[in-house]
Amino acid sequence: MTPEELLGIADRIIAQSEPGEQIEIAVSAGETTTVRVYDGSVESFTAASNQAIGIRVIAKGRQGFASAGTLDEAVLRQTLSDARDNASFAEVDPNAGLAETDGVAPVEIDLWRDSDLSNEDKIEMALELERRVLGADKRISGVRTSSYGDSVGSFALASTNGIRATTRATSAGIGIQALAKDGERTQTGYAGDGARHPGELDLEAVAERAVSQAVDLIGATKPTTRKVDLVFDQRLASTLLGMIAGTLTGDRINKKRSPFVDRVGEEIASSLLTMTDDPTNPRSLGADTHDGEGLACRPNNLITQGTLDGYLYDAYHGRRAGVPSTGSAVRGTRGLPSP
Repeated sequence: MTPEELLGIADRIIAQSEPGEQIEIAVSAGETTTVRVYDGSVESFTAASNQAIGIRVIAKGRQGFASAGTLDEAVLRQTLSDARDNASFAEVDPNAGLAETDGVAPVEIDLWRDSDLSNEDKIEMALELERRVLGADKRISGVRTSSYGDSVGSFALASTNGIRATTRATSAGIGIQALAKDGERTQTGYAGDGARHPGELDLEAVAERAVSQAVDLIGATKPTTRKVDLVFDQRLASTLLGMIAGTLTGDRINKKRSPFVDRVGEEIASSLLTMTDDPTNPRSLGADTHDGEGLACRPNNLITQGTLDGYLYDAYHGRRAGVPSTGSAVRGTRGLPSP
Protein backbone atom coordinates (compact mmCIF):
# COMPACT_ATOMS: atom_id res chain seq x y z
CA MET A 1 0.00 0.00 0.00
CA THR A 2 1.14 3.54 -0.66
CA PRO A 3 1.69 6.07 2.15
CA GLU A 4 -1.28 8.04 0.80
CA GLU A 5 -3.57 5.00 1.08
CA LEU A 6 -2.41 4.44 4.64
CA LEU A 7 -3.02 8.09 5.47
CA GLY A 8 -6.55 7.73 4.11
CA ILE A 9 -7.17 4.92 6.60
CA ALA A 10 -5.82 7.07 9.43
CA ASP A 11 -7.98 10.03 8.39
CA ARG A 12 -11.14 7.88 8.39
CA ILE A 13 -10.50 6.84 11.98
CA ILE A 14 -9.60 10.38 13.07
CA ALA A 15 -12.99 11.48 11.73
CA GLN A 16 -14.62 9.24 14.33
CA SER A 17 -13.15 11.16 17.28
CA GLU A 18 -15.56 12.24 20.00
CA PRO A 19 -15.69 15.64 21.78
CA GLY A 20 -12.81 16.10 24.24
CA GLU A 21 -10.94 13.14 22.83
CA GLN A 22 -7.46 13.09 21.30
CA ILE A 23 -6.71 10.31 18.82
CA GLU A 24 -3.44 9.37 17.13
CA ILE A 25 -3.26 6.74 14.38
CA ALA A 26 -0.03 5.06 13.24
CA VAL A 27 -0.42 2.66 10.30
CA SER A 28 2.11 0.74 8.23
CA ALA A 29 2.44 -1.86 5.48
CA GLY A 30 5.43 -3.54 3.91
CA GLU A 31 7.32 -6.63 2.80
CA THR A 32 10.44 -8.36 4.11
CA THR A 33 12.79 -11.05 2.85
CA THR A 34 15.28 -13.00 4.97
CA VAL A 35 17.79 -15.56 3.66
CA ARG A 36 20.18 -17.70 5.72
CA VAL A 37 22.68 -20.06 4.14
CA TYR A 38 25.09 -22.59 5.59
CA ASP A 39 27.72 -24.81 3.96
CA GLY A 40 26.69 -23.83 0.44
CA SER A 41 22.99 -24.52 0.93
CA VAL A 42 19.91 -22.50 1.87
CA GLU A 43 19.18 -22.99 5.56
CA SER A 44 16.04 -20.83 5.58
CA PHE A 45 14.17 -18.45 3.30
CA THR A 46 11.33 -16.23 4.45
CA ALA A 47 9.31 -13.72 2.43
CA ALA A 48 6.43 -12.02 4.20
CA SER A 49 4.09 -9.07 3.93
CA ASN A 50 2.89 -7.18 6.97
CA GLN A 51 0.28 -4.65 7.97
CA ALA A 52 -0.17 -2.98 11.33
CA ILE A 53 -2.05 -0.21 13.07
CA GLY A 54 -1.66 1.41 16.47
CA ILE A 55 -4.36 3.66 17.93
CA ARG A 56 -3.78 5.96 20.89
CA VAL A 57 -6.73 7.61 22.61
CA ILE A 58 -6.42 10.26 25.34
CA ALA A 59 -9.47 11.51 27.19
CA LYS A 60 -9.69 13.34 30.53
CA GLY A 61 -5.99 12.78 31.18
CA ARG A 62 -6.24 9.02 30.64
CA GLN A 63 -4.38 7.26 27.85
CA GLY A 64 -5.40 4.05 26.13
CA PHE A 65 -3.63 2.17 23.36
CA ALA A 66 -4.52 -0.79 21.17
CA SER A 67 -2.98 -2.32 18.06
CA ALA A 68 -3.68 -4.92 15.39
CA GLY A 69 -1.78 -6.77 12.67
CA THR A 70 -4.35 -6.29 9.93
CA LEU A 71 -6.12 -3.37 8.26
CA ASP A 72 -9.46 -5.14 7.90
CA GLU A 73 -12.25 -2.61 8.46
CA ALA A 74 -13.97 -4.63 11.18
CA VAL A 75 -10.66 -4.98 13.04
CA LEU A 76 -10.01 -1.25 12.72
CA ARG A 77 -13.34 -0.48 14.38
CA GLN A 78 -12.62 -2.96 17.16
CA THR A 79 -9.11 -1.58 17.71
CA LEU A 80 -10.48 1.95 18.17
CA SER A 81 -13.05 0.60 20.62
CA ASP A 82 -10.35 -1.29 22.52
CA ALA A 83 -8.16 1.83 22.78
CA ARG A 84 -11.08 3.81 24.20
CA ASP A 85 -11.87 1.02 26.63
CA ASN A 86 -8.24 0.82 27.79
CA ALA A 87 -8.20 4.58 28.38
CA SER A 88 -11.17 4.29 30.71
CA PHE A 89 -9.17 2.03 33.03
CA ALA A 90 -5.93 4.06 32.94
CA GLU A 91 -4.63 6.29 35.73
CA VAL A 92 -4.99 10.03 35.23
CA ASP A 93 -1.69 11.52 34.08
CA PRO A 94 -1.43 15.33 33.85
CA ASN A 95 1.29 14.96 31.21
CA ALA A 96 -0.73 12.70 28.94
CA GLY A 97 -1.27 14.21 25.51
CA LEU A 98 -0.31 14.01 21.87
CA ALA A 99 2.46 15.95 20.20
CA GLU A 100 1.63 19.48 19.10
CA THR A 101 2.81 20.94 15.80
CA ASP A 102 5.85 23.14 16.40
CA GLY A 103 6.37 24.80 13.02
CA VAL A 104 9.60 22.98 12.17
CA ALA A 105 9.58 22.06 8.48
CA PRO A 106 10.60 18.49 7.58
CA VAL A 107 13.79 17.96 5.60
CA GLU A 108 13.01 16.27 2.30
CA ILE A 109 15.12 13.12 1.98
CA ASP A 110 14.68 10.19 -0.39
CA LEU A 111 14.64 6.89 1.53
CA TRP A 112 13.32 4.74 -1.33
CA ARG A 113 15.27 2.73 -3.92
CA ASP A 114 13.54 0.63 -6.58
CA SER A 115 14.97 -2.88 -6.94
CA ASP A 116 14.22 -5.79 -9.26
CA LEU A 117 16.50 -8.26 -7.46
CA SER A 118 15.00 -11.76 -7.71
CA ASN A 119 14.78 -14.20 -4.82
CA GLU A 120 17.42 -16.31 -6.57
CA ASP A 121 19.74 -13.29 -6.68
CA LYS A 122 19.19 -12.67 -2.97
CA ILE A 123 20.11 -16.27 -2.16
CA GLU A 124 23.18 -16.03 -4.37
CA MET A 125 24.34 -12.91 -2.53
CA ALA A 126 24.34 -14.77 0.80
CA LEU A 127 26.09 -17.77 -0.80
CA GLU A 128 28.72 -15.56 -2.43
CA LEU A 129 29.46 -13.88 0.88
CA GLU A 130 30.02 -17.30 2.46
CA ARG A 131 32.33 -18.38 -0.38
CA ARG A 132 34.41 -15.21 -0.07
CA VAL A 133 34.95 -15.73 3.65
CA LEU A 134 35.82 -19.41 3.34
CA GLY A 135 38.31 -18.70 0.57
CA ALA A 136 39.97 -15.67 2.13
CA ASP A 137 42.35 -17.27 4.65
CA LYS A 138 43.43 -20.88 5.32
CA ARG A 139 42.99 -20.27 9.04
CA ILE A 140 39.22 -19.83 8.57
CA SER A 141 37.69 -23.14 9.64
CA GLY A 142 34.07 -22.38 8.81
CA VAL A 143 31.16 -19.99 8.80
CA ARG A 144 28.42 -20.04 11.40
CA THR A 145 25.87 -18.26 9.26
CA SER A 146 25.68 -16.02 6.21
CA SER A 147 22.55 -13.95 5.75
CA TYR A 148 20.78 -11.47 3.51
CA GLY A 149 17.68 -9.43 4.34
CA ASP A 150 15.68 -6.57 2.89
CA SER A 151 12.51 -4.63 3.52
CA VAL A 152 10.21 -2.15 1.80
CA GLY A 153 7.63 -0.28 3.79
CA SER A 154 5.24 2.64 4.01
CA PHE A 155 4.10 4.48 7.12
CA ALA A 156 1.50 7.14 7.90
CA LEU A 157 0.53 8.99 11.06
CA ALA A 158 -2.34 11.35 11.76
CA SER A 159 -3.80 12.90 14.89
CA THR A 160 -6.61 15.11 16.04
CA ASN A 161 -3.94 17.77 16.76
CA GLY A 162 -3.60 18.29 13.02
CA ILE A 163 -0.42 16.26 12.51
CA ARG A 164 -0.29 14.32 9.23
CA ALA A 165 2.89 12.61 8.11
CA THR A 166 3.87 9.92 5.63
CA THR A 167 7.07 8.17 4.65
CA ARG A 168 8.29 5.17 2.71
CA ALA A 169 11.67 3.51 2.83
CA THR A 170 13.70 0.56 1.65
CA SER A 171 16.67 -1.20 3.22
CA ALA A 172 18.89 -4.20 2.61
CA GLY A 173 21.59 -5.86 4.67
CA ILE A 174 24.09 -8.71 4.76
CA GLY A 175 25.96 -10.30 7.66
CA ILE A 176 28.30 -13.19 8.34
CA GLN A 177 30.11 -14.80 11.26
CA ALA A 178 33.50 -16.30 10.45
CA LEU A 179 35.21 -18.99 12.54
CA ALA A 180 39.00 -19.31 12.91
CA LYS A 181 40.70 -22.29 14.54
CA ASP A 182 43.10 -21.49 17.37
CA GLY A 183 44.35 -24.80 18.74
CA GLU A 184 41.47 -26.17 20.73
CA ARG A 185 39.66 -22.85 20.67
CA THR A 186 37.53 -21.19 18.02
CA GLN A 187 37.78 -17.46 17.48
CA THR A 188 34.85 -15.65 15.85
CA GLY A 189 34.53 -12.51 13.78
CA TYR A 190 31.33 -10.84 12.66
CA ALA A 191 30.77 -8.18 10.01
CA GLY A 192 27.79 -6.76 8.19
CA ASP A 193 26.65 -3.96 5.93
CA GLY A 194 23.41 -2.08 5.36
CA ALA A 195 22.16 0.13 2.55
CA ARG A 196 19.02 1.43 0.89
CA HIS A 197 19.56 -0.79 -2.19
CA PRO A 198 21.06 -4.30 -2.44
CA GLY A 199 23.46 -3.09 -5.11
CA GLU A 200 25.08 -0.76 -2.58
CA LEU A 201 26.11 -3.62 -0.25
CA ASP A 202 29.86 -4.25 -0.16
CA LEU A 203 30.39 -8.03 0.00
CA GLU A 204 34.16 -7.75 -0.31
CA ALA A 205 34.54 -5.34 2.60
CA VAL A 206 32.20 -7.41 4.81
CA ALA A 207 34.13 -10.62 4.08
CA GLU A 208 37.45 -8.91 4.82
CA ARG A 209 36.23 -7.52 8.16
CA ALA A 210 34.73 -10.81 9.32
CA VAL A 211 37.91 -12.73 8.46
CA SER A 212 40.17 -10.09 10.00
CA GLN A 213 38.24 -10.04 13.27
CA ALA A 214 38.45 -13.83 13.55
CA VAL A 215 42.09 -14.40 12.61
CA ASP A 216 43.39 -11.34 14.49
CA LEU A 217 42.26 -13.02 17.72
CA ILE A 218 44.36 -16.13 17.12
CA GLY A 219 46.84 -16.41 19.96
CA ALA A 220 45.05 -13.81 22.07
CA THR A 221 45.28 -14.19 25.85
CA LYS A 222 43.71 -12.36 28.76
CA PRO A 223 45.99 -9.65 30.16
CA THR A 224 46.80 -9.46 33.82
CA THR A 225 44.87 -6.90 35.86
CA ARG A 226 46.54 -3.51 35.48
CA LYS A 227 45.91 0.01 34.23
CA VAL A 228 46.48 0.36 30.48
CA ASP A 229 45.73 2.75 27.65
CA LEU A 230 42.94 1.38 25.44
CA VAL A 231 42.58 1.90 21.72
CA PHE A 232 39.11 0.99 20.42
CA ASP A 233 38.52 0.00 16.82
CA GLN A 234 35.68 1.75 15.01
CA ARG A 235 33.08 -0.91 15.83
CA LEU A 236 33.78 -0.92 19.56
CA ALA A 237 34.15 2.87 19.67
CA SER A 238 30.73 3.32 18.08
CA THR A 239 29.27 0.77 20.50
CA LEU A 240 30.66 2.72 23.44
CA LEU A 241 29.34 6.03 22.09
CA GLY A 242 25.97 4.39 21.47
CA MET A 243 25.80 3.35 25.13
CA ILE A 244 26.54 6.92 26.16
CA ALA A 245 23.90 8.29 23.79
CA GLY A 246 21.39 5.89 25.33
CA THR A 247 21.77 7.69 28.66
CA LEU A 248 20.88 11.07 27.11
CA THR A 249 17.19 10.35 26.44
CA GLY A 250 14.39 12.11 28.27
CA ASP A 251 12.94 8.99 29.87
CA ARG A 252 16.29 8.14 31.49
CA ILE A 253 16.80 11.76 32.56
CA ASN A 254 13.31 12.13 34.09
CA LYS A 255 13.74 8.89 36.04
CA LYS A 256 17.21 9.97 37.28
CA ARG A 257 18.70 6.87 35.65
CA SER A 258 21.56 8.58 33.90
CA PRO A 259 24.96 9.83 35.08
CA PHE A 260 24.27 13.06 33.15
CA VAL A 261 21.17 14.31 35.01
CA ASP A 262 21.29 18.09 35.64
CA ARG A 263 24.67 18.42 33.92
CA VAL A 264 23.80 20.48 30.84
CA GLY A 265 26.60 23.00 30.30
CA GLU A 266 29.17 20.86 32.11
CA GLU A 267 32.27 19.41 30.54
CA ILE A 268 31.62 15.64 30.57
CA ALA A 269 34.12 14.40 27.96
CA SER A 270 37.28 15.21 26.08
CA SER A 271 37.16 18.43 24.10
CA LEU A 272 37.81 16.24 21.05
CA LEU A 273 34.30 14.77 21.30
CA THR A 274 31.32 16.34 19.55
CA MET A 275 28.15 14.24 19.24
CA THR A 276 25.06 15.16 17.22
CA ASP A 277 21.92 13.10 16.73
CA ASP A 278 20.93 13.77 13.11
CA PRO A 279 18.04 11.69 11.75
CA THR A 280 17.98 13.89 8.64
CA ASN A 281 21.30 12.47 7.40
CA PRO A 282 20.32 10.34 4.36
CA ARG A 283 23.43 8.16 4.79
CA SER A 284 21.90 6.69 7.94
CA LEU A 285 19.48 3.77 7.74
CA GLY A 286 17.77 5.38 10.72
CA ALA A 287 17.07 8.56 8.76
CA ASP A 288 13.51 9.82 8.43
CA THR A 289 11.55 12.95 7.63
CA HIS A 290 9.29 12.68 10.70
CA ASP A 291 9.65 11.19 14.15
CA GLY A 292 7.32 8.63 15.71
CA GLU A 293 4.77 11.31 16.65
CA GLY A 294 4.74 13.07 13.29
CA LEU A 295 7.01 15.99 14.17
CA ALA A 296 9.73 16.97 11.72
CA CYS A 297 13.05 15.26 12.40
CA ARG A 298 15.91 17.64 13.09
CA PRO A 299 19.57 17.58 14.18
CA ASN A 300 20.07 17.82 17.94
CA ASN A 301 23.45 18.64 19.44
CA LEU A 302 24.20 16.43 22.43
CA ILE A 303 27.85 17.14 23.17
CA THR A 304 29.99 19.94 21.72
CA GLN A 305 33.74 19.79 22.32
CA GLY A 306 33.15 17.76 25.47
CA THR A 307 30.37 19.96 26.89
CA LEU A 308 26.87 18.52 27.38
CA ASP A 309 24.30 20.45 25.32
CA GLY A 310 21.08 18.65 26.15
CA TYR A 311 18.91 15.55 25.88
CA LEU A 312 16.53 13.90 23.42
CA TYR A 313 12.79 14.15 24.16
CA ASP A 314 9.52 12.92 22.80
CA ALA A 315 6.37 14.89 23.57
CA TYR A 316 5.47 13.11 26.83
CA HIS A 317 8.89 13.17 28.46
CA GLY A 318 9.48 16.70 27.26
CA ARG A 319 6.22 17.74 28.90
CA ARG A 320 7.32 16.12 32.15
CA ALA A 321 10.61 18.01 32.00
CA GLY A 322 8.97 21.30 31.03
CA VAL A 323 10.66 21.45 27.62
CA PRO A 324 9.41 20.91 24.04
CA SER A 325 9.91 17.69 22.13
CA THR A 326 13.18 17.54 20.18
CA GLY A 327 11.44 15.56 17.43
CA SER A 328 13.12 12.41 18.72
CA ALA A 329 10.22 10.00 19.26
CA VAL A 330 10.74 6.49 17.90
CA ARG A 331 8.17 3.71 17.74
CA GLY A 332 6.98 0.58 16.10
CA THR A 333 3.49 0.90 14.68
CA ARG A 334 2.17 -1.48 17.34
CA GLY A 335 3.90 0.29 20.22
CA LEU A 336 3.91 3.64 21.98
CA PRO A 337 6.52 6.30 21.18
CA SER A 338 9.57 6.86 23.36
CA PRO A 339 12.63 9.10 23.00
